[in-house]
Amino acid sequence: MPLEIKDWISAAAIFASAIVASVGWVMAARKDRKHHIFQKRLERRLSMLDDVIQAVVPLMNYRVPFEQDKDLPEKLAKARLSVQLYGYMAERTRYEALVEALESADWPKTKDALNELVPIIRRNLREEMGYSYSDFE
Repeated sequence: MPLEIKDWISAAAIFASAIVASVGWVMAARKDRKHHIFQKRLERRLSMLDDVIQAVVPLMNYRVPFEQDKDLPEKLAKARLSVQLYGYMAERTRYEALVEALESADWPKTKDALNELVPIIRRNLREEMGYSYSDFE
């Protein structure tokens, strides 16, 4: 083969290698970015769950929760903000129903709202982490 053809083949091989390496780098960066976003979203959702637990546990365990836990209004406000920022629509709707029931001092409605809110948040987090709901039953 003439020298010119060998040079072109070498140049084409180098060019093809550079394209393959560039495409691989872009795909790896995209995958890494998606994973990073997933991790951050999950961290925020888990902190939301922690805030909701801090607010909900006194409501479920105490007969007079606002007297027995003086920080409960602040916990409820923090949980409300977390749910509004990081919650899904169903979670936000159920939490607002809980707040309305608490503001009207309707305890049966509050218990119903709690019984709807907690399973929804739990199920959504489990799905995000890749667990099936039956794994925990």
